[in-house]
Amino acid sequence: MRDIVDIIQEQTRLPGPIQITDVGAMQIGGYECWHKLIDRGLAILLGFEPQEEECRRRNAESKPGCRYLPEALGDGETWPFHHCDYAATSSIYEPNHDFIRQFNGLSDLMQVVEKSEIRTRRLDDVPEARQTDFLKLDIQGAELLLLENAKETLNNVSLVQTEVSYVPLYKDQPLFADVDQFLRAQGFMLHTILEFGKRTLRPLVINDSPYAYLNQILWSDVVYVKPFWDLPKPASPSTLLKAAILLDVLFNSCDFAARAFAEYDRFARTSLADAYVANLGERAAAA
Repeated sequence: MRDIVDIIQEQTRLPGPIQITDVGAMQIGGYECWHKLIDRGLAILLGFEPQEEECRRRNAESKPGCRYLPEALGDGETWPFHHCDYAATSSIYEPNHDFIRQFNGLSDLMQVVEKSEIRTRRLDDVPEARQTDFLKLDIQGAELLLLENAKETLNNVSLVQTEVSYVPLYKDQPLFADVDQFLRAQGFMLHTILEFGKRTLRPLVINDSPYAYLNQILWSDVVYVKPFWDLPKPASPSTLLKAAILLDVLFNSCDFAARAFAEYDRFARTSLADAYVANLGERAAAA
């Protein structure tokens, strides 16, 4: 079955490597779908993981095209770093136990076992990240701090995937509305919301599981896209092709991928949009 890469190659050249920047690159299970692109030589990955043991492990297990740096990104200042017993919940922000202990399955994962100081670095001060196409953030409440110090980098970014909190899991952390307002001001629009993190409010426990849930949303990953059809200046042909690939492969956002191809066709006099839409029909028939 032909895929989006085959369609592009039939009519034009593939763009240069897609740059993925993964901030908060701890592996906590699951398959990182961008490896489909890395395995085919279509993308490179620059990861940041401040917990040095985890960063060494990721480099030791990494594939060609992947590199991880043991750095914390933020505003360039020194911050306290709260090491939690479940390492993935460690943060420059202190866990808000007055709030999180109201829910099952949270407070025990966010107990601070050590506190140190950590020097952060601005993403705009990382030359290797300047050409980022897809920016993924998972840094336990510090996402807005990073974004505010990444405005130059964001000029080149087509898609942002970031974890956001809807409630104060950490003391003084920015919430979804703050991140949303900032990214909209930078020219991005909310595209989709991925899986939600939920818990039940105490004292109810469902099926003897502290991780079971009903309705309360606590956090999620959200995806933002820069509207490539409505920019102050047209997106470059390379940017349009990269955006189409990312939207199709990572998020199955076929409508947005088709529109990126349609914008590309206007410049290059190709017929990628028609070929892509026809291929979607082939995919559906084969499913």
